[in-house]
Amino acid sequence: MITTGVAAIVNDYIISDYDLDQRVNLFVATSGVRPTRETLAQIRQQVLRSLQDEILELQEAAKHKISVTKVEVDRALQN
Repeated sequence: MITTGVAAIVNDYIISDYDLDQRVNLFVATSGVRPTRETLAQIRQQVLRSLQDEILELQEAAKHKISVTKVEVDRALQN
């Protein structure tokens, strides 16, 4: 399902329907869940909330000038 438009606005950041669709597709592909017409709307809402939270976290990190290096990410993934 590819749509165009705005799915949500977080502060001044726009989450497009396309971005949301891509994240939903990634979730479905990696989770093993077989979405039905009924569950797809619920999955979409959960993924949208997750994206909104992610954007808020990134905005707060930027506001407090918190950054993470690639080495730190790699180290965390190894643990």
